[in-house]
Amino acid sequence: KVAMVQLKKGDSAKALAALEKVVLTRNAPLQDLALVEMGKILAAQGKAEEAKAKYQEVMTKFPKSPVAEEAKALLGPQK
Repeated sequence: KVAMVQLKKGDSAKALAALEKVVLTRNAPLQDLALVEMGKILAAQGKAEEAKAKYQEVMTKFPKSPVAEEAKALLGPQK
């Protein structure tokens, strides 16, 4: 929630930091969603490879999550 507020304020750095805290907290709820949101922010910053890594992390760590489907779609067709 903090991350989304920061993002709406236009502070993507603080949003990424808040999302990173969620991802690094063991067994925290919404880690999958946090990773996808991080990927979206990174993609918007032109950091496509870093964004892809976040989407792939979702698919690896949370393959049964509904968010994994979104991550797969955001990755696009794979070669």
